[in-house]
Amino acid sequence: MDDLMKTVVEQVVDSATSEIIDGVVVETVETVETTEIPSEDLAWEVADIIIDTGAGDALLALTGGPVVLVLAYKVFKKWRKGIREKQMMGKS
Repeated sequence: MDDLMKTVVEQVVDSATSEIIDGVVVETVETVETTEIPSEDLAWEVADIIIDTGAGDALLALTGGPVVLVLAYKVFKKWRKGIREKQMMGKS
């Protein structure tokens, strides 16, 4: 009798769990499909985070980046900050 009850409870739990997981997966897929972020905007956001956090500077220092690469990064950083300031001025 215990085995029968155990089997019934396991089937009910498995069924309920499967329904919940399937519902969550469907809802997640629908959310992802409706929320699309242009990949170019996402790439610029990542670049901004790397610049703002100093991760780019740290990577160059850790790898012992050549002088040309360090200078190019500094120019890129200054250029990107200028672009962001112009974008902020346009939103105000």
